[in-house]
Amino acid sequence: MIPLEVIKALANVAIITQFSSWAELDEDAAVQMLEQMAGDLQMLGPDDLASLSEGFRKVSESYREAEVRQFVWELPSALGLENDEEDADLD
Repeated sequence: MIPLEVIKALANVAIITQFSSWAELDEDAAVQMLEQMAGDLQMLGPDDLASLSEGFRKVSESYREAEVRQFVWELPSALGLENDEEDADLD
């Protein structure tokens, strides 16, 4: 099981890259970092992938803004950690 604190830290990195302006963040570096993170996470075994996906869904509830909650809820699919069929709408 992956600790929720680790999952929240990963979510926060993704949130910063998604919601920061490109004046604040280098676009190429941000995209490269997210692609590298996704690739590394995809190397996890099936049980850890399931734990990570479930964890993203749990920590999504801790964010106030609906747009951020939805973004975190959809991270497993966006990062290629699960099939799109498994991705449910938060609403």
